[in-house]
Amino acid sequence: MGSNWFKKKENSPLDLATIDSREKAIAAHQQGQLEKVYLMPLECGGAESDANLVYAPPFVKTLKDRHNQMVVQWLEEGKQLGYEVNPEYKGDSVIPAKLTIVVNGEVDFTESIEIW
Repeated sequence: MGSNWFKKKENSPLDLATIDSREKAIAAHQQGQLEKVYLMPLECGGAESDANLVYAPPFVKTLKDRHNQMVVQWLEEGKQLGYEVNPEYKGDSVIPAKLTIVVNGEVDFTESIEIW
């Protein structure tokens, strides 16, 4: 038997630094490598527009959705809140390197999602 029989098949990860245009991000999304992430949640009045949209790996959408659920719950409880998400970028990439979520008002909360 050849020595390759026991080798694990390697997945080539997406190099986020090379996604330097919206077209490349959309192509990676269509291939299932990136997810649409809305900065201001749609359920909180965020627009379904390019200005409110970033593309990111699937784990980012999962984490962001969890934060959105907390904010929606607080709003349903009647809490007065301010909410913003600040993306930070590296180089020419259109994929954020980090998202910082800031909730203030009756609840003060800041969380950063490190992407790459």
